[in-house]
Amino acid sequence: MRLNNGYIALTDSRWCKYCREDNIKQVCIWTRKKSFKVCMIGDPIFFLEKGTRLIQGYGIFKSFHTISLQESWNKYGISLGAADFPSLLNILGVRPTDSNLNKDLGIIQIEMTKWFNPSFNIDDLQIDFHKAIVSGKRISSVDIQKILNCEKKLD
Repeated sequence: MRLNNGYIALTDSRWCKYCREDNIKQVCIWTRKKSFKVCMIGDPIFFLEKGTRLIQGYGIFKSFHTISLQESWNKYGISLGAADFPSLLNILGVRPTDSNLNKDLGIIQIEMTKWFNPSFNIDDLQIDFHKAIVSGKRISSVDIQKILNCEKKLD
C-alpha cells in the first residue's frame, strides 16, 4: 500500500451495509464521473458512509474505467454493493429501460478491502472533510496515518 496520498470516498449506506455484511474483499464504487485521476494504483481508498460520517473500512485502488450499467453488473455483480441487478438499479435511482441500461457508469475497482469493527467517526479524527462534499476528497499521508492509527487501536 502506498501511503503518500489516499482518497476518502463518500459511499451509499446501502452499499456499505451490503459489502460490509458480506465481507466483500474486492469492491467496486460506482460513480457518474467519466474519469478518476485522484489516485494512483496502490493508494488507499477509505469508505465514508453518507449520512453517518463513519469510516467503515478501506481498500487499495486497483483501476478505474467506464462501462455500461448492464455490463458493469454482468462483470462485477455483487462487488457493486447490491445483492442483485434490480437492487443496484434501485440504489442508483435508475429505471430499468433499455436506454438507461446502456448509460456509462464509472467503476472504481478496489482490492484487499478491510472493514473496521467498530467503524469510527471522521470528525473525531480532525480530518477536513466538509459536509458539502458530494463524492470524495484526496487526502495526505498525515490523514491516512490518522485513520490507520485508529485501526491499530482496534486490533
